[in-house]
Amino acid sequence: MGSVTLHDTEVLGVSVDRADPARVTGSSSTHEAPRAVRRAAPGPVSAVLADRVTELWVALRGYRMQFGRFPNLFQPRTFTEKVLYRMIFDRRPILTMLSDKYAVREYVRDAVGGAVLPRLYWTTTAPEDIPFDALPDTFVVKASHGSHWVRVVLDKAEVDRDELIGTCRSWLGENYYFHFREPMYRPIEPRVLIEELISDGTGPTPTDYKCFVFDGTVRMIQVVQGYLTGARMSFYDPSWHKLPVASARYQPLERDAPPPAHLDELIACAETLARPLDFLRVDMYDSGTQVYFGETAVTPGAGRFYFDSYEFDRYLGGLWRISTAAPAGK
Repeated sequence: MGSVTLHDTEVLGVSVDRADPARVTGSSSTHEAPRAVRRAAPGPVSAVLADRVTELWVALRGYRMQFGRFPNLFQPRTFTEKVLYRMIFDRRPILTMLSDKYAVREYVRDAVGGAVLPRLYWTTTAPEDIPFDALPDTFVVKASHGSHWVRVVLDKAEVDRDELIGTCRSWLGENYYFHFREPMYRPIEPRVLIEELISDGTGPTPTDYKCFVFDGTVRMIQVVQGYLTGARMSFYDPSWHKLPVASARYQPLERDAPPPAHLDELIACAETLARPLDFLRVDMYDSGTQVYFGETAVTPGAGRFYFDSYEFDRYLGGLWRISTAAPAGK
């Protein structure tokens, strides 16, 4: 095909709706570049190539709109570039399993034991069957196949059941892959999970400890508070020294967070769960009596979460030694 020059608003003859970077358009019809691929190579192979072209373009365009520059995908150096690299080039099945909120529970049970898992009250593909009367007063409703599809119920008596069922139906009717073209989400079977709401006594929702694990070692913990009232976050190293970096989108914590009561256990659990991979974010809670598993993230923020410092993005990227070798049996 020769060389391709990337312009600000056009790649391969394709432009993107600025209001919706996932909407790819051409001069005459939507998804022109994928269609061009299909015309050039008809059949199943062309469909795969068209998807890859769209995924690449959405990643490039989204990054450009977020950071003001195109990412270097062939020699990625920053953390966010390496997240995009994984999205585009890494198709290991383990990434899908870790992104599946239901399937990952078995992985956690096998790796560290079931004691760290919040209780699973119900799972269904038919929200109308949710046994509200049998559920406790507080619980969490979430989808297996997406990110941020979560409802926290603090008082069952106050819940609009029809509205919640409708929300669950809308989740089940979507494939989260089409939000940011993260391929690991595409094959996940849609389910609704109802889990125990963990409490640590600090508020309606517990503090979230997001452990960034590189080559089996936690190197940073993102501490998030105020999920329901306006999330704030700060960043700490494993020895609980606050790092000189902030999110460029969210405010820092109003006051320094004390280390969780079971910091060493929390870190050990995260490192065990992440051991098969070059990088994994493992989200944990600490109730004060024990640690709990939250979820794992293989492509945090779809490569669009950004720090207030390019230098820190570059530093964090330097910790990630990319590997696409599949763990045994994965």
